[in-house]
Amino acid sequence: MVTAKSNMAEVQAPLKGNALPGQFVQETGISGRRYDLDNLKVWLTILVVIHHAGQPYGGSNGFWYFKTSQQADLGRFFSVNAGFFMSLFFLISAYFLPGSLDRKGAAAFLKDRLVRFGIPLLAGFLIIMPLLLYVYYIHYRGYGFISFSDYYLNVYFGLAGKPSDWTGPSFPDLQFGHLWFIEQLLFYSVIYAIIRFAVGNRLGVCTTFLARACCTERSCCLHCLPRCLPIGSVSKLQLTNGQDC
Repeated sequence: MVTAKSNMAEVQAPLKGNALPGQFVQETGISGRRYDLDNLKVWLTILVVIHHAGQPYGGSNGFWYFKTSQQADLGRFFSVNAGFFMSLFFLISAYFLPGSLDRKGAAAFLKDRLVRFGIPLLAGFLIIMPLLLYVYYIHYRGYGFISFSDYYLNVYFGLAGKPSDWTGPSFPDLQFGHLWFIEQLLFYSVIYAIIRFAVGNRLGVCTTFLARACCTERSCCLHCLPRCLPIGSVSKLQLTNGQDC
């Protein structure tokens, strides 16, 4: 495990007023890596691996190529994990988002996010997911064999229209799959940059939006925005004043 440096107590000093982590570093010159969050991400990653590795062995009621009559009852384990672990990943990412935007500026911030998230997301959407779903289509869905090019154009992108014998779950097949996490990180980063540009230094509204977005797994920004508008006393909504989600 990684241990904190001796000066981490200084780094953990309380922020002034409504200052965000990035502003605190800029104003004081004190910087340091959050080893506690590094350790938390390591444990969360291990939990994600265990969660997905355990799903074929019982309790998730999903489709799996491996079947056995001796299934373990892991349903409660999956339910508890799903209730917090991906949302906590979002919350950790959100913690560093304001400081990153402050340091880089809006243009460099968005360019960095498009390169880091957009390129892998596009590659997964256009290459990785079609290959995986094609194997699933020809071996497990009962439609018979078709070439990859036919599947890619007519089923994945749905250019030929929905077949009459289509059984679902949805048409066309195009999706982000397990890349949904990257998709939403990119989405919330862009929305946050737009809101910051629109409201200027009124950070309370932005931090409230970010906190509510990241505390709900796969939440929709349209669901979060109404609660983040400066109606009444903004101070009652600000995450920096100690309010939780």
